[in-house]
Amino acid sequence: EVNRVREELKLAASEATRKAELITVLETAGTELKVQLAQRAAEIGRMSEKLAKLEADAAKKNEEIEKLGQLYEEASFSSSNRQIELVARESEIEKLNNDISVLRAQRKEAEKRHQDILTEGKAAIDALANEKKKLADREQKLERLLSTLADRDETLERRERELARLKEEMKKKGLQAEIPAKGQGAAANDGQRHQEDRAAMQLSPL
Repeated sequence: EVNRVREELKLAASEATRKAELITVLETAGTELKVQLAQRAAEIGRMSEKLAKLEADAAKKNEEIEKLGQLYEEASFSSSNRQIELVARESEIEKLNNDISVLRAQRKEAEKRHQDILTEGKAAIDALANEKKKLADREQKLERLLSTLADRDETLERRERELARLKEEMKKKGLQAEIPAKGQGAAANDGQRHQEDRAAMQLSPL
């Protein structure tokens, strides 16, 4: 039983070491995810600023186009340069709109990746908490097994000392009974048998 318990302790210690290594790996992964999360957040902030700037530029360009449209209606095809400028501005607006669409798509993708990183980080934190809980349970079980082993060792030593004491008493009683057995005949033999019976009764609980 002691050997079995020791083997279980060895297995528990090996499992605890493996769990500690796994916890270290998970903590490292969690740190890397936090760094990536911070980088993604900074990237989203930069994209948001760029998008806001582009939207402001687009609003400004729209205002300019509206002014140009009013001038175009007032001039009534009187200036081809205005028409060329209007076409150029429209082309620029279209380009800006395309850029805004691309940036919006990139922003949605970045937000999705940001959400994925948050989900992975939460899952890693939950897994780390579960592994820490399992490790604590294993450590408690290991402490209980060590305590049980110590109690059993102490009980075994106590029984061995008691057995040695009883054997010593039986030996002494046996020697004392041999002296009258040689000189006193049947009565002495009865006394010897009585001493042996008492010794056997003392050993019977063990």
